[in-house]
Amino acid sequence: MLAVTLAAIGVVVGGSASTVAAAPSNFSSTTMSCTGPFVYGTSFSCTVVVKKSFGFSSADPTGTVTVGTILGRLPAASCTLVGDGAGTKTSRCNMSFTPIDTGLMLPTAVYGGSGTYWGSLDIDSLTVSAATLTITANDDSRGYGSANPSF
Repeated sequence: MLAVTLAAIGVVVGGSASTVAAAPSNFSSTTMSCTGPFVYGTSFSCTVVVKKSFGFSSADPTGTVTVGTILGRLPAASCTLVGDGAGTKTSRCNMSFTPIDTGLMLPTAVYGGSGTYWGSLDIDSLTVSAATLTITANDDSRGYGSANPSF
């Protein structure tokens, strides 16, 4: 008679055990929100929230979130999650960016998972506008036939 037992951390077939790494048992959801204005060369901040969406853990998600964009239109950045505590099963982190291009950006926050949590991601959409260029000349004058003043 062959006995088969499935367990959370392994499989036992006929008395011989094969250890399998425990898979995360909780699903996470990631949400990123950025606050502008979104202007070329001007720093703005984003907050990433990772929370349990399904599972049995009472712990807050832990680990790192990485944010980047296609074609590197925002410098890549990462932050370490900090739990909200009080049993909320929610963690967050903040980061700042200074756009190096203009136009539509699709920053993507990727939580790779950690411990008992599967990873998740969120894609935001924002438009970075060109900075306003202001040119101010020094007020000066010159007499007829004189050399131009330096600025």
